[in-house]
Amino acid sequence: MWEELIVMERNIYCWSECMDEDTDYYVIMQPIIVGDEDCMFCPACYKIWDLTHDQIPPGPTHKQKRQAISRHIKDKKQNPHHYED
Repeated sequence: MWEELIVMERNIYCWSECMDEDTDYYVIMQPIIVGDEDCMFCPACYKIWDLTHDQIPPGPTHKQKRQAISRHIKDKKQNPHHYED
C-alpha cells in the first residue's frame, strides 16, 4: 500500500481539516504502521486514519478566504460604480 502513496507523489491532508497555525494551511498527515496495517497519522488532532478512507479535497484555507474578502472590499472601494444596483 505504501508503494501506491509513494507513486502518487502527493500530500495527504488531515481528513478532519486540521490547520497548521504557522502556515495557515492544512496539516499533512504522516504514514505510520499500526499492528500490521498501514495508516495515516495527523500530528495536530492525533487521529489515525485507515488508508481506505476517502479523502475529500479541502476547500480554500482561512487565509485564502480572508485575502479574497480583502480584495473584494478594496475593489469595491476603488470601483463603487461596479457594485451599484
